[in-house]
Amino acid sequence: MPLRRLPPLLFGRRSRYAREPLGLLAGLAIVVLWSAWYIVSRAGLLGSLTPADITFIRYATGSALVLPLLWRWRGVWRRGVPWRTLAVLVPSYGFLYALALFFGLRDTPAANAGVLLNGLLPAAAALGAWLAFGQGVGRGKLAAIAVLLAANLLMFHAGLADGKLSWALLWIVAATGLLAAYMTVTRRQPVDIRILLPAMSLGNLLLFLPLWPFMASGLGQASAGAIALQAVFQGLVNQLLVVWLISFTISRIGSVSTSVLYGAVPALTAVLGWLFLGERLAGIEVAAIAGCCAGIAAFGRSR
Repeated sequence: MPLRRLPPLLFGRRSRYAREPLGLLAGLAIVVLWSAWYIVSRAGLLGSLTPADITFIRYATGSALVLPLLWRWRGVWRRGVPWRTLAVLVPSYGFLYALALFFGLRDTPAANAGVLLNGLLPAAAALGAWLAFGQGVGRGKLAAIAVLLAANLLMFHAGLADGKLSWALLWIVAATGLLAAYMTVTRRQPVDIRILLPAMSLGNLLLFLPLWPFMASGLGQASAGAIALQAVFQGLVNQLLVVWLISFTISRIGSVSTSVLYGAVPALTAVLGWLFLGERLAGIEVAAIAGCCAGIAAFGRSR
């Protein structure tokens, strides 16, 4: 596709963004909140908080917020709960995913994490769809995946230290795999949001609490402001607000147009990391971010 056709395609009068301005605003809000979440998480990890601490704050806050909803939706729970499906969904996009991502964010810049997670996810999700449903991938998406993998190879190369691959990058790859598994299972066996939302917060809190005392913690040394900031972004923004915004955006502009907007997450994360965390990027990392943004946008537009 010629580059001169891209602006009219995205923002011309006939584009879904122009016809659904509320959907566009909601999608842009997701990009901003998601990018800010990377920065807030990284800032907490650079302070006294550990990955285990932020994981606990995430699910403790989320659980407190969903308890009133659980009572309101008790009738849905009484009609039957898909326990086997939840047994896979809850830990995959739950405390295991959160711990892996936070261990990665602790030791690598936020922009690197944004490229790896957002860049590898389309390829991992496509692989999951092929394994679970036998669903093929068109040439356009294969080309976009190739661009994304090239961008991630650049970021992996930038993450090499003394010829050895950083463990932080491997933690983020593990988090991406868990998220792709969650997306695949959700598509194969969708669960009512009134069951899924409380189960994800409360279930993960119950699973993680027995492990937390045996993990490193700096919660006692953290300020009240640092804890409150994590509670807002981990429990309210990430667990509830972003989930709702994603559903609203897809209903307005569709999943394809929504996925195109995600391409801005790595770039915005890099800018925020530079502004608020003083994270400077090498030329190879800037190239990886540009490739990731282009690849995600191409993946969303292609068939």
